[in-house]
Amino acid sequence: MQSTPLLLSSSRSEPEPTASTAQIQKKVKTIGTAAATGLILLLLFLSSNSRGSGAAGSASAALETGSFKASGDLSKPLLLSPLIDKGELLVARELSRTVNGHSGYITTTSTGGKDNHIFFWYQPCTECSDDKSEAPLIQWFNGGPGSPDTVGVFNQIGKSYVDEDLKLQDRCFTICRKASCLFLDSPVGTGYSFQGDPDVDVDEVEFTRTSAETAEQAVDVLAQFLELFPEHKASPYYIQGLSYAGHYVPHMGRAVLDKLKGLDLRGVNVGDPAMDHAREVVEYPNVFKTFGFVDDLEFQALSRMMLESKRLAESGDCVGAFTVWNKVFNDDGGSSCEPHCEFLYEAWTGSGNTEHALIDEQPKEFDYFRKWLKVDGHEEEIHVAGSPAAGDSGASLSEGGEVYSTMVESGDFCENTTPIFAELVKSGVDVVISAGNMDVLLGPAMVGEAIKGVAESLGEGALEEFASSEKQIWRVEGKVVGFAKCIKREGYFCYVVMKNSGHEGFSYQPRASFDLNERLISRKFGWWGGRDEEELPQCKESEGGAGPLLDL
Repeated sequence: MQSTPLLLSSSRSEPEPTASTAQIQKKVKTIGTAAATGLILLLLFLSSNSRGSGAAGSASAALETGSFKASGDLSKPLLLSPLIDKGELLVARELSRTVNGHSGYITTTSTGGKDNHIFFWYQPCTECSDDKSEAPLIQWFNGGPGSPDTVGVFNQIGKSYVDEDLKLQDRCFTICRKASCLFLDSPVGTGYSFQGDPDVDVDEVEFTRTSAETAEQAVDVLAQFLELFPEHKASPYYIQGLSYAGHYVPHMGRAVLDKLKGLDLRGVNVGDPAMDHAREVVEYPNVFKTFGFVDDLEFQALSRMMLESKRLAESGDCVGAFTVWNKVFNDDGGSSCEPHCEFLYEAWTGSGNTEHALIDEQPKEFDYFRKWLKVDGHEEEIHVAGSPAAGDSGASLSEGGEVYSTMVESGDFCENTTPIFAELVKSGVDVVISAGNMDVLLGPAMVGEAIKGVAESLGEGALEEFASSEKQIWRVEGKVVGFAKCIKREGYFCYVVMKNSGHEGFSYQPRASFDLNERLISRKFGWWGGRDEEELPQCKESEGGAGPLLDL
């Protein structure tokens, strides 16, 4: 099914319905969703006459923390689009309740007409007014291609992270308290999202070929989400992400401006983005040389390889360009070259981690959430049980595989998205692009070269103005955390370098990343000096991040 992606008139915040959780759970566990619909509506009606009572208040609190799991058959994915289509929105909202908000599946249509069931996790703001339309709505894209937004939920910006004891802990530097956050495992085949029947053979799946198609489907999901949570039709809307989100985010911005004209898109923020392979790739040899990763012979070999990758990309052979580049980085996890893959970065440096120059392996903290999801019924709790990625035999929730290779084969991997970022700026949207200076994969040398394409596309004289604009030292609470350059057109265009950060800024430098998000939402781009302490959460720098790395 493909809902018409038109934004209806905005409405004020819909009050969260309350009901006796114990009553609903006792009944719904023995019946299916269809029968549960009538029961929930009846209980909601009855409970509406007892608002403020101890039972109702207690139930409301329990619902908000995720103890309510009345989704009919918990062994199956919760598909919400049929309820949305029938206008049974209160039922859909109640069934989708989970820890920190709501989760389930919204169905959209592939280019070939197949049903793509996209997993979403919505975490509404808690430090905001009752009218949630006044708070920003942030939509996150985790990149990859094929990296699920579930990673963003636990390792980046969500309200909770998983500790070494596999317990949920509050993330201090979450941006999902003052703002509401929407996460999608997108495109289909990413994370918990799936196509057709959960038992469909992977060879029969029609994978999404391009970031433009990904955005078209994500806009349809967003339109249905806004029917389910109409309070956000009037919210300031932001799109954020990292890595391959350098493709996803600009296409999503363009699609929103085209299809959801009533939505107030104010800004985008992408960390360590892939934007223009041909322009970025030639910077790697000098980066490797500067870090001391290669000797002269290895430098010469790498230079030849990257020039060849650039040539192939510019000639339209994206598969060839990727194949050469991937011999160095093994970025798809080896899915394109099994059973034997070259991994020259590891051969030259002894490190298997291409996302932080100083760390040989990805922090163990990054993997805790995957273990948490597989135990104690948590997949049932977030309504994904029965999906192809669920259970012990399910996917690893990592990027790579068919989602990644399809984007390479279509040429999307080599697309230059910098003109689309410029389109957004010229449409009045603020664009912030950042790079961590310890990121080997997409650090300042690569991103800094690509962002020239954004400036060039802004019009005559923009590149010269950007090049000559003042570089400001970025401070947070008196500490230098990076450097920034901004110019103003219809919207702001800012390029930011984040010190001591790897490929995932919110994991490696959560305090600085939190501050950057605050600047985007408040449009504080003119002065990058230190903020008052009371403006930022006061907590351990490593809380919810990657532990001692944050002391670097």
